[in-house]
Amino acid sequence: MEHKIKIAPKYFSAIEKGYKTFELRVNDRDYKEGDTLVLQEYNPTLKNPYTGQEIKRYVNYILYGGMFGLPDNMCIMALSQTCEGCRWHNIYQKCTCCRRNKGMKDNFKRVENNA
Repeated sequence: MEHKIKIAPKYFSAIEKGYKTFELRVNDRDYKEGDTLVLQEYNPTLKNPYTGQEIKRYVNYILYGGMFGLPDNMCIMALSQTCEGCRWHNIYQKCTCCRRNKGMKDNFKRVENNA
């Protein structure tokens, strides 16, 4: 499932640069591993708060609330690049970021790019 969520500019920048690889959220959308987050930069100080900048990230792990002092209604999601941002996109059949099947090995097979 794809979730469009707003995010403050400083956090958007940190995710875009690869420094921030997690997202802490209220779990009001029933987030699941395998979901995609569309992070939309949102600056409430502007007249039009949505800046038009957005990035997609794949949710590859979730720590649900109720453990380690995390409130029950919260979750921490581990994020990785989606295929659109992956350097192997359209070059190999399965890139590292696409391997949703945990048993899959790193045996890549080159596919022809008919572009």
